[in-house]
Amino acid sequence: MARTLLAAAFVVTTAVTGYAAPTPTPTAPPGPVAVTTCGQTVTSDAYLARDLTCPTDIAVVLAGDGVDLDLRGHVLRGSRESNGVVLPGWENHTISNGTIRGFSAGVSTTEVDVTVPEPRVRLQDVVLRENWFGLDASFTSRVLVTGGRVVDNDFGLAGGFQGYVEVTGGTVFRGNGVALDQWADVHGATFTRNDVVAECSDGWLSISESRITRNTAVFGSTFRCAPTLERSFVAHNDVVLPVAHDPSVTARVVDNEFRDNGVVIDAFGPVEAIGNTFVRNDVAVRSPLTGVPEENPDWVWPFVTLTDNVFLRNGDAIDVLSPGVLTGNRVERSTGWGIHAPNVADGGGNTASRNGREPQCTGVVCG
Repeated sequence: MARTLLAAAFVVTTAVTGYAAPTPTPTAPPGPVAVTTCGQTVTSDAYLARDLTCPTDIAVVLAGDGVDLDLRGHVLRGSRESNGVVLPGWENHTISNGTIRGFSAGVSTTEVDVTVPEPRVRLQDVVLRENWFGLDASFTSRVLVTGGRVVDNDFGLAGGFQGYVEVTGGTVFRGNGVALDQWADVHGATFTRNDVVAECSDGWLSISESRITRNTAVFGSTFRCAPTLERSFVAHNDVVLPVAHDPSVTARVVDNEFRDNGVVIDAFGPVEAIGNTFVRNDVAVRSPLTGVPEENPDWVWPFVTLTDNVFLRNGDAIDVLSPGVLTGNRVERSTGWGIHAPNVADGGGNTASRNGREPQCTGVVCG
């Protein structure tokens, strides 16, 4: 009876005073964490609060899946005794909007879960500058690089132990020792004044729809690697593609424009060139081996396939001494050889005229 009277009194009091119990306010999700000190480990989204110099150890660790870091236009700076942003085995990170400079590895990833094929780490509009490795993507890491710049690093983007790097969105590579180090797929980038654009000793490399100018070499070593170069503009480089002596892989060069380079294709191994235009290069295509296969049965000879290419005003256009197939190539106004390919099969449709050395065609019948 007493409990009933108390409840009735509460109702009356509420009606008279207008007071009601407060409704609990939903808790707002926590905002991003400020990174303010070197060696900081963050387990939720974070941002760089100011320029930060970290000369030793690690600058920032992203721990846990889905942790993003927004650099907010600031510079994260280190030394060859320190690493920048380290991602020790977790997935689904985005690093964006700033500069990572001067570290042993600007961004370092390690990942051993091979069951997820999509990129697990994204770099968006990040400048990697003056690091030993701008990005070190190891142990099956999958990294997507969009926009940004890779400048003056010893190695720009490196994929080791099947670590995979995808590049898109107009990323610029300039002044690096090696811009890309194997296991990379590049679409729509710009490469200029690098010592080597792409190195690949054991893996694969693909570059498409890119602008590649004034580098010392486009591809370095391609041993046990099948590089692909497609739909790109390639000019004023010393060497474009030295094809390694490995019969198990074939380099592919398709629908590119090559202008004013030194040697474009130097074939010590199998190469396939289709639909390219070669203009004013010192040497367009050569395989600089001597003799004929019958006299060297133990030698594994390169096989050169040239189909529907156009050669205009080069030094030597086609100087191929190895076996191969030539089909539908047009060669004009070379100062040296037009088509010099004594050991190839003639696929028909080749033409050569107004070249400096005679005969205009060796190894094929020109129309």
